[in-house]
Amino acid sequence: MKDVRAVEGRRQKEDCMRIRVSVILSIAAIVGAGSTALLCHRVARAASSKPISDSRRPELEYLIAVNSAAPPNDPQLLFLLMGQYASANQQAAGAEFFAARLEEFGPRLDDGQKALYLTAGALLRAQNAAAVPLLRRIAYVNDTIAMLDQWKSIGQAPDQVIAQHRTAGQADRKILVCAYPNAAIYKGSGSVDDPANFRCGP
Repeated sequence: MKDVRAVEGRRQKEDCMRIRVSVILSIAAIVGAGSTALLCHRVARAASSKPISDSRRPELEYLIAVNSAAPPNDPQLLFLLMGQYASANQQAAGAEFFAARLEEFGPRLDDGQKALYLTAGALLRAQNAAAVPLLRRIAYVNDTIAMLDQWKSIGQAPDQVIAQHRTAGQADRKILVCAYPNAAIYKGSGSVDDPANFRCGP
């Protein structure tokens, strides 16, 4: 009789232990689910409350507005915009922008200006090639090469250009930049900040 009571006592203890374990596991599951939901809510709230200035690029927006109004007189504005598109990792949008502006401004552009638009668009397309699905990539690359061929046919690269350095919007230095393989050679007299005192040569 004592053995039967001892066995029943052990069973009751085991049953109580199973019930305790089940209750503890249930509570842990509820707390875990609640913690996960709270964490997800906090992450979503933090993402939605991100400052607008982090996602917007005022320089890019400004240069888009400037380059959309009319063909810029200064080609640096085109290449600054191209750089902003590349920095924002928006090469596809930049290539589309330059293609659209080339079509819109085409009748007003001389061959040199058209070549600048083609160059900027082709460079952005080349940077974006890896993002194009593999089955479309060959045609995409061929189109980019065709743009560069078109640039080559209409754009005659100059033998030399004058580059400016600006501080606070004012040109404070000008230099002569020569087409490769030539280089700017100092004539021996005059200011080194004046490109007239240099010539292009090997």
